[in-house]
Amino acid sequence: MNNGPISVSLASFALDIPILLPALGYLAGRLSKTGKMGCVLFNLSLLGFWLIAGGLYFDVLSVRFVLGDIGSGNHFMWNSGMEVLGIGPLFPFAESTYRNFWSTPNLVAMALFLFVYPAVLWLGFRKGKKHSN
Repeated sequence: MNNGPISVSLASFALDIPILLPALGYLAGRLSKTGKMGCVLFNLSLLGFWLIAGGLYFDVLSVRFVLGDIGSGNHFMWNSGMEVLGIGPLFPFAESTYRNFWSTPNLVAMALFLFVYPAVLWLGFRKGKKHSN
């Protein structure tokens, strides 16, 4: 089975990691007035990202209502609807990558979800917390 290409630029993952996660973490940090509130906002933000990104990755959610077939969940997570911009899919997987648990793309996605997402959200949160004082 061909797992398709792996690249440093992981499309939707690339939008989430450098832009959306730090921005939401920063906002949560700015809004938290107490340690307890900060903990709640951080965890709600992470849970929200895991639910939405996980829902897309596992084809539970999709953005087909906006992008048509290129908005199917797993395809969108890897390619962010790049086809709309006239760019071919960066990762033209024949099937959803989660179907083969031990495939390289699935293991990369799991590492991003479990380790990178929380770390990047935390960095944004800490920066927002510094600016809220």
